[in-house]
Amino acid sequence: MSQLRLNSDSEEIFEERKTWFADVIVPIPLLGAYTYRIPQKFENEAAKGCRVIVQFGRRKVYTGIIARLHNDPPASYEAKSILDLLELTSQSFIQLNPQFNGEEADLTDKEFTLLESLKTNDKLSYEEVSELLGVKQIHPILKSLIQKDSIFLFEQVKDKYQPKKLKKIRLNGKYFENQNELSLLFDALEKRVKQQEVLLKYLTLVPIEKGAERNHNGIEKSEILKSGISDSSLKTLVKNGVFDEYEEYVSRFPDLERSDLVDITLSESQEEKKTELLDAFENHGTILLHGITGSGKTEMYISLIQDALAGGGQVLYLLPEIALTTQIVSRLMKVFGDKMGVYHSK
Repeated sequence: MSQLRLNSDSEEIFEERKTWFADVIVPIPLLGAYTYRIPQKFENEAAKGCRVIVQFGRRKVYTGIIARLHNDPPASYEAKSILDLLELTSQSFIQLNPQFNGEEADLTDKEFTLLESLKTNDKLSYEEVSELLGVKQIHPILKSLIQKDSIFLFEQVKDKYQPKKLKKIRLNGKYFENQNELSLLFDALEKRVKQQEVLLKYLTLVPIEKGAERNHNGIEKSEILKSGISDSSLKTLVKNGVFDEYEEYVSRFPDLERSDLVDITLSESQEEKKTELLDAFENHGTILLHGITGSGKTEMYISLIQDALAGGGQVLYLLPEIALTTQIVSRLMKVFGDKMGVYHSK
């Protein structure tokens, strides 16, 4: 992003730094994107597809998306600076091109240093490259190496989603399958009272007569500990192979059998309103459906979604508050089952 220039009068070398700009898509009716200046502190992080905060006009602030990076300032207005970068959903990495023949390349010292490091590292982030080479602006170096077919750039998605997991335990299957083995286990724990308490508590929650399948499904670890059972005693039994401890991924919403699904039938007045909505869509892109709580708006939404899906379309249902998610999703699942997916910041 910068280049060196020699002053012929004083022979003083100074650095002329290029200014970078971004064409940003903002949520207002513009013809194309709007160009913003990229502050130096964001130059290594800004990339196509990044979400940014920008000012538009004197008082308006919007969240936009970078569509293109370049060095061309806008001709008809002074470009404002990007205010901030929002969380990135991916991170950029550099990787050595395995087909690169270094013997024929004309490399600078910094390019050679980077390539040598990539021979022993599967990948390097922009930050790692900047630290390795001792420079803040690494894009000119990367651009040169790309033109020499020596490196690849790729994005690695940062997955923020953390699935819900339960810590569970179950008794080793041989004790359910063989009563003699269970008796021998009790004998072995005769002098280990706390460990014996763990075993007795588990068998109270999962009796032998419930069968091996119930034991295989196990119970939540917290369920056995909440009655005052010693955690250290349970850990000892796990270590000795008496119990198995494992994690189980669970849905944040209840599983529904196909028989649990329900059909939505609109009332006569709802059908009339739905017809009015569809007629209005012929002339308007956005329609406001106004009604008091409990007036049946959600049923109308569901009916419209069903029509869209039946026609081969897709539907994005937006909620204004994350707190409403569980309530609405539970209701939609009863109609659409596993046809729907849920996404939010948590």
